[in-house]
Amino acid sequence: IRTEKVASVIMETLSEPLRRIASENRAGLITVTSVKMSPDLQIAKVYISAIGGKASIADVLQAIDAEKHAIRKYVASKVQLRFAPELRFYRDETMDAMEQIQKYYFFLGRGFAFEEWLFEKNKNWLNILGHQGGVHNTYLAIWLNTGIVGLCFYLYGFFSNFIRASRNNHLAFPTMFAIMFSISFEAWFQASLNPFTIIALLAITLLQYNTHDPTAKESTLPVL
Repeated sequence: IRTEKVASVIMETLSEPLRRIASENRAGLITVTSVKMSPDLQIAKVYISAIGGKASIADVLQAIDAEKHAIRKYVASKVQLRFAPELRFYRDETMDAMEQIQKYYFFLGRGFAFEEWLFEKNKNWLNILGHQGGVHNTYLAIWLNTGIVGLCFYLYGFFSNFIRASRNNHLAFPTMFAIMFSISFEAWFQASLNPFTIIALLAITLLQYNTHDPTAKESTLPVL
């Protein structure tokens, strides 16, 4: 537990010197995705990523290495430890993973529940960026799991059902747009056991049911 607390403090402390290094080297946004402490608290392995800058990650690591002693001194002044830990900086392989997804798994995805595994593995980095929880977009979740092929089939079935329902019910398209808007912010429509998914599927089914019987006689009772 102590190693986790120290790692958390070091992660927060490094934000200031890394922000300065990023500015001086045009490195965009440098974030500490995770810090792993040795059991004796003598070594801190710091994993970083750089986004949006002109400098490569290799240049960023080189710039950090050149100021490693100054950074260690700064950390020592902020962290209450008997000895300042040695800082070792590494590239976070998360960015490599995203490149592999786009290169190798764009069309067919990685399988069901892949998005949960991906976001759990990178939760520290995502938390730093302000993201909480899992995938908050149904389209993205389906793409990660089944690729662009699965997403196209999903959208084909989605629109086909509502177009069919629109022939019988004028509420079909308003319902469709409401669901499309909602699932842009949450991934509930790809979760089979989610109660909202069940309610939505029931609504889609009922919208397609034709309640108008052309053979039935019109009621002569007054409408109140």
